[in-house]
Amino acid sequence: MEFFNDIMRFVYKAIVYPLKFIFFKIIYFIEKNLINANLSDICEECYEKVTMPYYVCPSCSNRYAALMPTFKHIFYFKCSCGNNLPLTAINGKNKLKTLCGNCKNAVKMNKVKKICIPIIGTNPSIKANFTYNMLDTIEWKFDKSPFKAYVSTPKTQKFFLGKNRKKPLRQIYIFNTNERNLALSDNLKKYRYFNYYDGIVFIFNGEELVNLEGENNLTLDGILDIFILNLQKNFGLKPGEIINKPIAVITNNQIKRSFNGYIEENFKAKIENNFSDYKFFLLDDFNLIKQSENKANYHEAEVFQWILGQVDTKIHKSICK
Repeated sequence: MEFFNDIMRFVYKAIVYPLKFIFFKIIYFIEKNLINANLSDICEECYEKVTMPYYVCPSCSNRYAALMPTFKHIFYFKCSCGNNLPLTAINGKNKLKTLCGNCKNAVKMNKVKKICIPIIGTNPSIKANFTYNMLDTIEWKFDKSPFKAYVSTPKTQKFFLGKNRKKPLRQIYIFNTNERNLALSDNLKKYRYFNYYDGIVFIFNGEELVNLEGENNLTLDGILDIFILNLQKNFGLKPGEIINKPIAVITNNQIKRSFNGYIEENFKAKIENNFSDYKFFLLDDFNLIKQSENKANYHEAEVFQWILGQVDTKIHKSICK
């Protein structure tokens, strides 16, 4: 009798296991390459770009990293509390609470394309005013589908482009970077968005840049070199290799009058030698105060139309009609 049972177990495994393995591979492929592919979110606490979040058990709040089907557990995995956790989107994994793997802050995974643009400058108030006016001009420019703008709160962080707020086609993140960290290579590492940014807006005032040199006991060349070297390092590039990300450089005409073009030309040479896609913008008024209801006169519109157009082909076609 025992011999017969052994034969039956062997026949069962010989028939069922290969079929189960094929079924597992199909489910795993669908989950990994069709459902999970391009799922991401950006943590608003530590700025980590999350592609493999922690999943939280709704019964006991235990955290599990990267719940995926296995040969033994294809659809469900039993938590230590006894609750069955779904392993595929088919049976509800996308309804579980997700956390950032780095800081455990709550994130919401989705397939919406993210566009991330740090704003770097030598004056916090200038950057803040620029960002505020930029969001107003974005709402004005994208006032019709398919790229209608929806500004979220806080206004200086992100906004959506799409047919409606619930189903955005693009999610735009604007990051305001402290200029003093440009000269401090160790501090720059904490800005995780430099690992995945899509473009940069650089706003600088000649007089303030000179002051920044003195405060950090570095030359202008040294400040720019440290920043560029860190960007290259984040993308695995060697010193001297070209950074293939667009950069919009905004400066004021006062630089030419006060410094005979030295700072402008020096900065321009650095950008040209290290970036493949760049454009320079001159602003006469660095106060960036709304002076007219005619938003077509806003300088911010021109800057962000250019940089968003360089980053995304669909946006480029929409704004360049």
